[in-house]
Amino acid sequence: MLKDLLDEIKRLFKANTIDAILPPFVYVVANRIVELPYAVTASIFSAIILGFMRVRLKGSLKYLGFGILGVVFASGIALLSKNASNFFLPKLFSSIGLALISILSLIIKKPLAAFLSHISRGWDLNWYLRADVRPAYSEVTLFWLLLFCLRGALQATLLFNQNIEALFIINLNFAQK
Repeated sequence: MLKDLLDEIKRLFKANTIDAILPPFVYVVANRIVELPYAVTASIFSAIILGFMRVRLKGSLKYLGFGILGVVFASGIALLSKNASNFFLPKLFSSIGLALISILSLIIKKPLAAFLSHISRGWDLNWYLRADVRPAYSEVTLFWLLLFCLRGALQATLLFNQNIEALFIINLNFAQK
């Protein structure tokens, strides 16, 4: 049992999952205990510590850089607005952007799901856009659109209500990397 738990923890570090979870978690917890500037500092510090751990474990420096930049950017928004919930504003913008891209891809009959499958599988893009295949990818993109809209609506409501604990949970459950 303990070995399984340790294996899961190791996988968290290898899969970059902990990078997406820990800084926002530290921010939310710290924000309950201390003032906003200290919560921001704690979040950035946790991202930097994860970065050092990544380097030590020979992890991807690309994820390290983007992770720290993302935390610094979100922290900057929260500090400049003097509103703790605005730490999660970039996630709302991401949801809105993905919804708009999904709509556009459906309008031009080049579904987002087809492009992402093309990138992940390496198959010829024209295969995904064939008249007999494209409808399935359009349907998947439509479901993604609904998910992005639902996530965005939840995020906007929680941002408006300044509920950072629920924002953390929603962003954790609707994870986007």
